[in-house]
Amino acid sequence: MEVETMTQRQPRRARAAPAAFAILLSACQGPGAGPPESESTAGAGGRLHDESAGRGGESGSGLEGGRGSAPSGSAGARPTDPDLVLARCSAPVAPVLPTIHAGAVLSFIAPPDAALEVAWASPAGADAPAEWHTEPSVTLPAEGAPVDVSVFARALGGDCDSRPNFDHDYAVRSTYPAAAGQPDSTAVGWDDPRFVGWATGYVDPVEYGADVLDTWRTPELALGPAGTETTDVVTLGNGGQITLTFDPPIADGPGSDLVVFENGHNDTFLELAFVEVSSDGVHFARFDSVYLGDQPVAQYGAHDTSLFEGMAGKYRLGYGGPFDLAHLQYRPGVQEGLVDLSRITYVRIVDIIGDGQVRDSFGHAIYDPTPTTSSGGFDLDAIGVLNAAR
Repeated sequence: MEVETMTQRQPRRARAAPAAFAILLSACQGPGAGPPESESTAGAGGRLHDESAGRGGESGSGLEGGRGSAPSGSAGARPTDPDLVLARCSAPVAPVLPTIHAGAVLSFIAPPDAALEVAWASPAGADAPAEWHTEPSVTLPAEGAPVDVSVFARALGGDCDSRPNFDHDYAVRSTYPAAAGQPDSTAVGWDDPRFVGWATGYVDPVEYGADVLDTWRTPELALGPAGTETTDVVTLGNGGQITLTFDPPIADGPGSDLVVFENGHNDTFLELAFVEVSSDGVHFARFDSVYLGDQPVAQYGAHDTSLFEGMAGKYRLGYGGPFDLAHLQYRPGVQEGLVDLSRITYVRIVDIIGDGQVRDSFGHAIYDPTPTTSSGGFDLDAIGVLNAAR
């Protein structure tokens, strides 16, 4: 593969915003944004642009080029996903989020030829449930005070001597974390002293979506630290995607491990994207997501931040959304050793076309300002690292 190395980082620069910034003039294209909600295997090559001084040499990439339709599904049920296929001796899998809405239904996918048992216990932290149930899903408490629960699932039978169990603690709340500055917000400021690194390169070509002018196609602006300049971003276009690289790699450590920054103008005008990670540039695992809004969002429409989680773009300019690699431990690619959470070298951001045809991990429609033009889609400022490989 051809590798192009730049030994000096281009300065982050401000640009004048076009008059039509974020104006919506035409309908979105296509039924979905990005590969299906799970692991994806790349098929197209790309050049690796590395902004770290003194690095060069050959490096594999082979990142996926195509975008597919989003999975469909009814509210509360995990959507049918042809790519979410478990190995015979894997643990069952269900959406994993740090916080989950009261009354949520966690629908499990089990390995082939296996019987499924599920359970939950409260308070969280139990080593095992008191009783197992032969069900395909777990319904979490819908009423009462906030509660923390442990959810369990296991697959029995088949030709496996032993299988790992699903075991995850959820904070069950009436709403998801609120906007930056609110008491329960998880927003991380651009100048937080916990950052130990930032993206150092990107894979070329960037796969821009529709309705983004050349003015906004500057991927170098997503490298290095986040800031507070609205125009210091690369815009992906509607349905576009970009893959940034990290040296040293991101590692699964205590708490959140990476933070994604967008340039939202306020706490309600927000553009959303899926976040995927890879240790080889070929196999990616996507973070689970949830969106509980039930109405389309117009060109200057408003989100309620407390109604969604697990997507980049939740917070306004200067604040990023955190992601914990531990929440990917049950994804098929991770269980099969294709994605190494101790050495994540690629992070892919996939813009969500927010007309409701793209679905979250529960099958709910996702809405964000639609359609957009000129600078359409997700505006990536930076990706910060909280835990790096040693």
